[in-house]
Amino acid sequence: MDDDVARLVEEAAGHQLAVQRAVARQRSSPLMDTALTMQQLRAVLLVDLDGPLTGHDLADRLGVSTATTSGLVDRLVERGVVERGEDPGDRRVRRVLLTPAGARLVSDLQEAGRAMSDHLLRQLDPDDLRALVRGLAAVRAVVEREVAAGSDPRR
Repeated sequence: MDDDVARLVEEAAGHQLAVQRAVARQRSSPLMDTALTMQQLRAVLLVDLDGPLTGHDLADRLGVSTATTSGLVDRLVERGVVERGEDPGDRRVRRVLLTPAGARLVSDLQEAGRAMSDHLLRQLDPDDLRALVRGLAAVRAVVEREVAAGSDPRR
């Protein structure tokens, strides 16, 4: 990687981190208001992204044992954000799915993020906003290419 590109990547990462930290400091965010642990929140978001998951699939995605996942799901069931349901194809299999309260939590988190982004982006000069949109479109294209190729874009 050429030195200019490496410098720009580092600079962009620094700006991204500063924005994330500033947004995280907003105390009225649903993320800051949730009583869920990070691992519980990750589980809820994975179930939202991937649909109803078996305990084994959820454990794989979280990188923990099925026993750990079972306890995690128990606590989420107690909080009313997920439930265990039958697999329509195999009644012996139990799947973890979001409850309406869990779906509302995810929706609230997404809406808060959209509202914050909208508020911040509307303050940009139109030329800066156009440049940002071009840059984000380019990043999206790279991610979509990586995913289509079966690559992990995080690497």
